Amino acid sequence: MSTCFDGIDLAFRPSARLFPMPAERLLLSKVKGTRRREVLALAVEEDRLHEVDPFFMSTGLSNEERRARSAVHPSFMGGEYLPDFEEGEIEVARLDLRSVTADAISIRLKATKVGFVYRVVDEYMDEYDNGLLESPSTTLSDTPLCLGDFGRFVVHATRLLDIIDPERFDSEDEAQEFVFASSEFYPEFDAYIAEVISLNYQKDHVDEDEKEFVDKATTAKNHSDLCGEDGR
Repeated sequence: MSTCFDGIDLAFRPSARLFPMPAERLLLSKVKGTRRREVLALAVEEDRLHEVDPFFMSTGLSNEERRARSAVHPSFMGGEYLPDFEEGEIEVARLDLRSVTADAISIRLKATKVGFVYRVVDEYMDEYDNGLLESPSTTLSDTPLCLGDFGRFVVHATRLLDIIDPERFDSEDEAQEFVFASSEFYPEFDAYIAEVISLNYQKDHVDEDEKEFVDKATTAKNHSDLCGEDGR
């Protein structure tokens, strides 16, 4: 077996009981703006949430508020142009890009009667039907996806390999710094993304077994073998 993703529990699967969750965690999963989320996360860590201006707790901002923040610095727009949440939907993971406007990609999850619906959205969906994403950007599962399936779905839908194309950066370190992955539901999601970026820079130096494993980790086909027997 390839040594790719060694130390990362690809079989990890969040509990199907998404709710109830602590109020602070639910709040952070609903606020779209990256900078505002950072303020809230720090306040939660320091137990000062009660001191934070309600402005930072708004799920989304008005056009006037977004323009005012962008006038301060373009990076303040990060995440603010993401689509609104659907009813019952929460953010399960996120990719924040260190671009001038701090573009954000949100991976959302909703529990329905037929299963768990995952949806990837970005900040360009008002301009294009599917934003800058790659179809399929939604998937349905009977149970919450294991990290292996979830990570592979995200890498494909977000076109991550195009985002961190080696021709765009002088080094792997620059590519790693450009993408900030986070998730309250998949603790090793950031490690998974970091490994994908690393492998993309090493793909000319891995053996055929590893290349096959990497292909399974970054394409849209079923790969339950990455999650253990029966995909569990």
